[in-house]
Amino acid sequence: MTGNKNYYKIKHYQSINVTGYWFSMRSETKGFTLIELAIVLVIIGFALASGSSLLALAVKKKSAETDSARLVSAKNSLFSHSALNGTLPEKEGFAPAVSYSSDFGGRAVAYIYDDTLTEESGSAEAVCRRRTSKLELRKCRDVGCTDYSVVRNIAFVTVSGGANANIQTGADEAGIVRIYVQGDTVDDYPADGVKKQAYDDIAEWVTLGELQARSGCAGYRLRILNSELPAAYTARAYRANFFADGGVPANGRKYKWCLDDSGLMSAGVLKFTSANLDIKISSDCRNETEVSWTSGDNVSITGTPPSGSGGSYYISVWVRDNNDQSGNDDSIANKRFVLTISE
Repeated sequence: MTGNKNYYKIKHYQSINVTGYWFSMRSETKGFTLIELAIVLVIIGFALASGSSLLALAVKKKSAETDSARLVSAKNSLFSHSALNGTLPEKEGFAPAVSYSSDFGGRAVAYIYDDTLTEESGSAEAVCRRRTSKLELRKCRDVGCTDYSVVRNIAFVTVSGGANANIQTGADEAGIVRIYVQGDTVDDYPADGVKKQAYDDIAEWVTLGELQARSGCAGYRLRILNSELPAAYTARAYRANFFADGGVPANGRKYKWCLDDSGLMSAGVLKFTSANLDIKISSDCRNETEVSWTSGDNVSITGTPPSGSGGSYYISVWVRDNNDQSGNDDSIANKRFVLTISE
């Protein structure tokens, strides 16, 4: 080939045969230095890390939005259940009663509720009849929840575990539910194991008043049904009754009664009884202890007013229910009547 006039000698060559001619060309290709390669790898690493962080944030945001929407949906479903049935579902009935009973990650939503508002209470209209609930919610301002604001008479709370998949909101034996500041290291929900992590729960809560407003509870408040008493006459047998409705009646004898002293009973003009027991007569029924009130379905007024007892008498009637079985926080209603006795 050295005699061929078309041959060109070039340093660092490689030979190429093109249409019968041999050419040799010098290679001008250069590679990356180690420093350049390292810089490229660092840039790629930053890009991947940034992309991963953005993806994680996007997933976390989507999870929170989905969980919030599902808890609102569950709340509305419980409103509908209460309006239709007069009660809240028990724990086993929660999932069938709501559209979504699990969170974004497929974990079960925590359902915290007052069991006196369910069928277990023995009342088919438990939600509408109660005045108070056993649950109290505290919005904590510190990890120990020594500084907090209070929302009383909570009907129910639904909770999603958030991004850490760990529900940290629960109710203690006193019925207190604590909502912490996001990031506080706590865990009040032992049902899924006690793992004290940064608090990130998402919760929805509803008060008894809000539940009653959404359940069509008008007319269920404790009240005395009478609007007036029939007139009485001296030397004639008299009989009338006071009736009550609403509230939370006790089993057996529904209500408890008390009368402000009007002189009718103390003077022996008429007799006031319930279940054959003399009604408690007091100068201040509201402040009488619950145990002193007389139990019974209604109050009977009987007797024959004697001659000379004619006139108008004011009768203040008090009734209380069994809203608070272990305390004095019952519903109380009062009504004042005029009984006219004619000679």
